Amino acid sequence: MRILYSLLFLLIIVGSSKAGDVKLVENGRSQWRIYVPREAGQVENFAAGELQKYLKKMSGVSLPLVGVNKGDFVIRVGLRVQFGKVKGIAPAKKTGFDGYSVMVAPKQIVIAGDNPRAVLYGVYDVLERLGCRWYQPTLDKKDPEVVPWNDSPELPAGTWAESGKIELRIFNGSAFFFFLDKDKMLAQLDWAAKNRYNGISWQAHHAPDKIAMQMDEMKNAGTFAEMDRRGLFLHGPGHSFPYFLKTEKYYKEHPEWFGLYKGKRLKHGQDFPLMNYCWSNADANREFIKNVDEYVHKYPQHKILCLVWIDGGQLCGCDNCQKRGAANLLIDLFNQLSVHLEKSAPAVTLEAVIGYAPVELPPKGAVPNGKWQGIYAHWGRNHNQSYADTNYSHKGNMA
Repeated sequence: MRILYSLLFLLIIVGSSKAGDVKLVENGRSQWRIYVPREAGQVENFAAGELQKYLKKMSGVSLPLVGVNKGDFVIRVGLRVQFGKVKGIAPAKKTGFDGYSVMVAPKQIVIAGDNPRAVLYGVYDVLERLGCRWYQPTLDKKDPEVVPWNDSPELPAGTWAESGKIELRIFNGSAFFFFLDKDKMLAQLDWAAKNRYNGISWQAHHAPDKIAMQMDEMKNAGTFAEMDRRGLFLHGPGHSFPYFLKTEKYYKEHPEWFGLYKGKRLKHGQDFPLMNYCWSNADANREFIKNVDEYVHKYPQHKILCLVWIDGGQLCGCDNCQKRGAANLLIDLFNQLSVHLEKSAPAVTLEAVIGYAPVELPPKGAVPNGKWQGIYAHWGRNHNQSYADTNYSHKGNMA
């Protein structure tokens, strides 16, 4: 059935030629060339390469990449600002995020993006109009991408513009969740870019030493290089507080920095019951912030730094922590950290998880400073129950 559908789809594509269509290849030959401005970055160059690669897969003809922007039969691939003077580039920028415009005329084609990543999206849009489909990551050779054979690929003449309605479109892939899967990471991030995601979410393993190890694993596997080629950013690491205030480094000299439980200071996330560090301790918070700062400069792949305390960890039992409360303490900490990162790493957005134990109840007194964002996730919720369920017990907390 799938083969029959593909053949039918191909026949529709090949047999639907109209007088206004612009042929890219005919009789095994093409007059068209792909131009990328000399000042273009790696994402725009990658986008041009993707256009060249899939047109060849489709028709058997490889359109040459050129660095000279003149003459007819040129497909111009680049930023909108670089093609502002090209006649007919309208429609103008579409309101939204990562927008692009495409113009198809008998002797020129323009794919112009508002930013480098949008240029790549524009290329994938054109390829989809030629019949390409990216239904799932290409993990199985028996179930590859859909690239229909067409020895005369053509596009309808005209112009169109697209943009995303959601600014942050983050892909949560199984290859990046707790245990990295090197065989799937690259295929999943490639699929994410083709489906207009702009970020990859990584949930690090809970063990403190795993965070740096997994960052190195991703780097060595070529994950960061491939993300950079597509203009994708990294979101993570998730549960990571013990990494930024390590028991091995601080417990001996500063036991007062760690969570109090029945009169004893416990190691940070290593012994049961699991205890978060003492969020009311100013010195501990300063050291935590210093270590976060060092991390974001060592690993600049993060655009969204999502920091979450111990999964299932309790609030420190000292009088100050209990009196101030988990939600107020979290806001205090993230307000301080966000002010620091605003100066030290302005390209990084700080994110916390709210509604997640022990930060489950709304704050009383503390107010976020507007320099960081929160994502709601109620720890312990029955996952069969939607947040929109009228019987959801924590609807007031979420609001």
